[in-house]
Amino acid sequence: MARKSREEAKKTRNMLNQISLDLFLKKGYHNTTIDDICKKAGVTKGAFYNHFKNKGEIILSSWFDLDEDVITSVSSQTYQTNKEELIALCEGMYNYVNEGRREWTVTIYTLQINDEQPSYMISQERRMFNHFKGIIQKGQKQNEFRRDMDAGFIAHMILIFTRGIIFDWLLHSTDKLGPEHLRLLVPFFDTFDPKLECVKK
Repeated sequence: MARKSREEAKKTRNMLNQISLDLFLKKGYHNTTIDDICKKAGVTKGAFYNHFKNKGEIILSSWFDLDEDVITSVSSQTYQTNKEELIALCEGMYNYVNEGRREWTVTIYTLQINDEQPSYMISQERRMFNHFKGIIQKGQKQNEFRRDMDAGFIAHMILIFTRGIIFDWLLHSTDKLGPEHLRLLVPFFDTFDPKLECVKK
């Protein structure tokens, strides 16, 4: 019974999330009220507040869910190198988007571009950013990544590149992210080869 209740709660939360994002895109973040969301979803305001504290938390929850799902999935595997794990994380984000989330991605990117809500996407407080940074720091200690660049800077560059591929896909294709997008990752990661470190005098 408890499991069914958890599943129903997750289903309601996901529904509220998607309906909210749809309304934000159509009406604008500031013009959408919690009453609008509840009416569209057919739930009470009490039900809404069981899942979200406010509208802003809906945007944040989308990124929390992505980061949690991808990191959990990737961390359950074994990798020979830190580079392999970082590439797997990037691929994990692409797979997350591919699982029927194209419209979700369009909505999220549109809201972030329009600056309707402070962007957690680019925040250095974001779990995904800090996860990348930790793996890079480990790789730097093992002489797998160049050390003339700060680990946070490298993590930032990788996430920019990953978001760029997703954005380019949204602009040019209605199909899923495919092998042609994944092939862009490996040569990009060569940028962080320790052989490319600047010679310091």
